[in-house]
Amino acid sequence: MGSESGNGYHVGYDEGDEEEVLDEDDGSSGDEPSKGKRKRRRRLRYGEERVCKLVSRNLLHTLVLHSLYVHRRLTVTQIHQMYAPNEHVDRIRSSVRKLSSLGLLERKRIFSLAQTIAETRTYHYNLSPQGVRIYALACMSLNMLHEDPDLPKQTFSHSDLAIGTQTEHHFVLQSFLAECIGRLWADGIYLPSCEWRRYLFLNHDNEALYRPDWILFYPNAFFTSLVEAGRIGEDVLSVPVLSRTDADRAILQEHYKAAISIECDMGTMSPKRLKEKFDRILAEKEHIPRVVAMLVAENRLGEDVRRFSESKVRIRNIGNTIGANLKHEVISDELLFLVGRQTTLTDAIHAFATIKTPDKLYPLIDNLISQRFTHSIRMGAAEWKSRKLELGLPNTTVFDRSEGRVYGFYFAYCGWLNPQVKAVNLIQHGAEDVTVVLVYPSVTTMQSDGHLIHHDRLRYVVYEEWVNGDYRFWQRTMDRSGERWEVGP
Repeated sequence: MGSESGNGYHVGYDEGDEEEVLDEDDGSSGDEPSKGKRKRRRRLRYGEERVCKLVSRNLLHTLVLHSLYVHRRLTVTQIHQMYAPNEHVDRIRSSVRKLSSLGLLERKRIFSLAQTIAETRTYHYNLSPQGVRIYALACMSLNMLHEDPDLPKQTFSHSDLAIGTQTEHHFVLQSFLAECIGRLWADGIYLPSCEWRRYLFLNHDNEALYRPDWILFYPNAFFTSLVEAGRIGEDVLSVPVLSRTDADRAILQEHYKAAISIECDMGTMSPKRLKEKFDRILAEKEHIPRVVAMLVAENRLGEDVRRFSESKVRIRNIGNTIGANLKHEVISDELLFLVGRQTTLTDAIHAFATIKTPDKLYPLIDNLISQRFTHSIRMGAAEWKSRKLELGLPNTTVFDRSEGRVYGFYFAYCGWLNPQVKAVNLIQHGAEDVTVVLVYPSVTTMQSDGHLIHHDRLRYVVYEEWVNGDYRFWQRTMDRSGERWEVGP
């Protein structure tokens, strides 16, 4: 076949190259061709203009290039989870194969990330220099044919998208984002997101001192319209900060509001460095999102139970550090912290994004409490003020006249740190006639959370049990075997 030229740029591929036909993970057999049989190869050469048309007319091609431009390096599974959760993974694999054959993608196997033999065959993809250029021309609608070297660059370069030495950190973060963003996208909730370099939290001195690993934005009509129209590459976050026009900045100002900053903890940060991180959050709290999510990487060694147990210890340590250094900000809800492993933090963010307020999570709780405590009266802020407690009050409180005890209920969820810090604060307040209760939706969410303390005045309620008429309290204890759950008095 002949070739087409556009700006003198060509991309070529071997259509029958067996290395390109056998992809990477997710169902690829990995079987080698039979010995003695060589596949027929044809060399095709496409011009830049034709490649741009091919990409712009295929939504999956656009989504694949966009995912790698935003997230820098992903597997097929991560691309599928994040940007096309309702498509069959084979369609994503086919798109990746096509773009690779056109020279737009680079790939490598990273054996240090593999936990199984099958995962050693997994490819991790990133944009090639040609891929960055085609993405800019076909998806961002930039005219790069007459670049001026004296002007700020209009797109991130291939070197800008390099990962460097933080391979495992990047993989853990992107695996979480794939699950978290993909779950919201599957529900039709399109969250813009980016790394901190693409959206700077500038303070009064015009400095970006707080640099989270990732930023999630609230859904907005502008970004949703781009997604639905297949023009996601025109997201203004794709344009480098110094290259943004007044129109770009106006769009950001009007439509893009940062919702959650994400920090990825690999378990290697010392208590001193953790404190420094939280001190920085405290100093910059006026300029950053109100919600901070701490992703705790699971230990890669040992059995699943051991990884789960060790990650809960790390979650508990981080939670106690936050409670010690940012106690006022947490119990007053000036800052909201979500802390958890990949799955639990995904659930926490999904609940936060869809439920909005805790009372919507437990709509019948007041009626259930009245049925459980038939001889009780409600307590409000005035009664707590008389007890010298004004911040971090329970969501609902009753005084049980038959027992002569106060029950303060906090609406909790796995991964939501604020209710737990408030519960600890109320216990430490010292009122011996107060029983502190954390309400969870289910037994699973209750037992999966990383609880900060165990105390004889701390109880737990499973909402679905109370809805079904089982008005029991749970109590958590610790011994040498670890965490134990029992039905308490």
